[in-house]
Amino acid sequence: MLKLGRKDPKQGRSKETVDAIFGAVTHILNKDGVDHLTTNKIADVAGVSVGSLYQYFKNKESIYEGILLRFINEGLDRLERILNEQKTEVVIRDIIELIIRTQYDSFQKMDKVSTVLLEYAPKVLPASHFKKADERITSFLIEQVKHHNVKIGPKNQEAAFFVCSQAVRGTILMTFVSKKSDEREVIISELIDMLTSYLEKKD
Repeated sequence: MLKLGRKDPKQGRSKETVDAIFGAVTHILNKDGVDHLTTNKIADVAGVSVGSLYQYFKNKESIYEGILLRFINEGLDRLERILNEQKTEVVIRDIIELIIRTQYDSFQKMDKVSTVLLEYAPKVLPASHFKKADERITSFLIEQVKHHNVKIGPKNQEAAFFVCSQAVRGTILMTFVSKKSDEREVIISELIDMLTSYLEKKD
């Protein structure tokens, strides 16, 4: 499990505080934009002291990191539940489509927060964070392929899923940044088709 911030809030007041901070970030970004996002304003909107905020996050950038990490963790947990509830045989397209559409839908629901995360996080977060995120996603995909006995074409699963995760991240980034909403579905469908074709085992 990827870790959030300085502390690792799991329950009770700690979790409520972090939830309030993340909620404040969403509110400020959607209402006022990124230029108005400061740690003082985040603390004020969240209803916590600046000192409490710094117990969990050392700066504004680490709050972005925390939101992104939670997004990854919760998204993969949700995907695992959906796949395990499947009544029919799981094929590689099921896994790819679920991952892409779940990520896309989640970012779309996050409104302006998603655009800021996708554009801003790579500029301020260390490469080690993205390495951890990629390892988490790759590990998840390998686990699901094994659990559901899904066969794929590429011999090196780790390398193949790394390529896929980069393709998904880059495509969703540019789709949100540069494409109109009515163009995005076509692009997402093309991405699903492309990665399915790449991963499917050819007889």
